[in-house]
Amino acid sequence: MVTRSHCFLAPWVKRFLEVLALFLVWTGISVSGVASAANAPSVPDDPCFIPPALTRSPPEINGQPVHVKIGVLLIDVVEIDDVTESFTADLKVRVRWKDPRLSSAALGHSLEHCRLPIDEVWNPDIQPINQRGTVPKGKLQSVIASDGTVSVVTRVYTILSNPLDMHDFPFDTQHLRIQFASMKYNPNEVKFITDEARTGRLEGLSIPGWRIINSFSDDTVPPLQGAVRHHPRFDHLIVIERQSSYYVWKFIVPLCFIVLMASGVFWLNPAGVQTQVGVGTASVFTLIAFLLGLRTVLPRVPYLTRMDELVLAATVLVFLALLEVIITSRLAQKGQTQQAQTIDRYARWMYPLTFVVLLVVSLKL
Repeated sequence: MVTRSHCFLAPWVKRFLEVLALFLVWTGISVSGVASAANAPSVPDDPCFIPPALTRSPPEINGQPVHVKIGVLLIDVVEIDDVTESFTADLKVRVRWKDPRLSSAALGHSLEHCRLPIDEVWNPDIQPINQRGTVPKGKLQSVIASDGTVSVVTRVYTILSNPLDMHDFPFDTQHLRIQFASMKYNPNEVKFITDEARTGRLEGLSIPGWRIINSFSDDTVPPLQGAVRHHPRFDHLIVIERQSSYYVWKFIVPLCFIVLMASGVFWLNPAGVQTQVGVGTASVFTLIAFLLGLRTVLPRVPYLTRMDELVLAATVLVFLALLEVIITSRLAQKGQTQQAQTIDRYARWMYPLTFVVLLVVSLKL
């Protein structure tokens, strides 16, 4: 016998059980979805993200070193300092290498539209080792092609030290060398190759006082010897020739006139002591004043240049002319005027002939 109270509670119990069943079914689906999401591989929100593990070591390409192509475009050589043996260069350097780990096939997506800082990808860490100062590297950006080729372009404006061979000054030819090296890796890990298509210099480039003969890169130089290991090295050379006409007209020609002025004492009467001594000493003082102005132009090197040899020869000749004045004046005072005149006659042609010989030898004309 069913009572009235049982009939009243039955619909509510049934409804409660239905709601409870739906809640349990929904909870089970949510838990399984969370578990599936936890087991699924994580995908970064940034499409330009590169796993840090790919930036710590160079890529392995069949056991061979990474081939790094370097193209150097010479924009300008601003200044060449003979005293400090340095020069200021303005360059555009393009570096390329292939990292298969960054290809679209390896990552599952392309990085072509990404502009990543150089420190966020593996790079050969190339730097000019003979520069005076540092070149900021943090602002450099890399472009990555779909096949994993990484390209970095940078503008380098820096002062570089370079030993100069001044023996032939002012008729010298110099080789300005820009030395690049990778200080983090050895030749078995990184190998530099010249990018011929991107190596050269701007047309119409000129350097005050110099003429550019050639500009080229050399990837056959021996590795740089470090304290612990060797480092791959790459050089870019600029061959320049000094325009010597400035030194010829400003210094060599006036020096010749000073030497010839000193030879005027040979044409004066030995008996006129005051006149001869006046011309001789005037030549010496003129030469001294000339040398004081010349010292700011001559390179400060521990050896004699061709210009130094000429200046030294001219100095010796001027003082020899003054010495000859003293000797002939002394002979004239002793009454040996004829002997003094004989010395003057020989000196008139021997003096300029000696100077011409020294001029040819010192300047190698």
